[in-house]
Amino acid sequence: MKLKDILLNEKIEIDVEIGDTILTGKFKNKKTKVASIGTDDHGMPIINGRKATTFRMMKKSDLKFSREQLKEMSNEKRAFLMLRIYGDSWKVNMGKVFTGINKEKPGMIKKGLKEIKILNKKIESMIEDLF
Repeated sequence: MKLKDILLNEKIEIDVEIGDTILTGKFKNKKTKVASIGTDDHGMPIINGRKATTFRMMKKSDLKFSREQLKEMSNEKRAFLMLRIYGDSWKVNMGKVFTGINKEKPGMIKKGLKEIKILNKKIESMIEDLF
């Protein structure tokens, strides 16, 4: 058996399907929807016309839900999902406030606190709707 035959029989499997969302770009922070999957001239996998070795899979929890999926969810699960989203937003906005404090930027502090107040109002109205 020749070395060439051994190399050509190797297989690269990537757990990605058309329609999945992956992270691409230099810092793997740009969300890209997979439109096509194939191979290049050398047999290496390509996704959307670019080499597939330069992407990162997104966590399943970061993916958005469709309207049909949200309608099928129970009220408890939907409420938990919304509170998780608000919790993530709260974390980001508190990060802005602390960054503003550390860098002594009052505008950043004010903006972060304003967004936190808006989140609080949304959470309170959501809780009232549940009861």
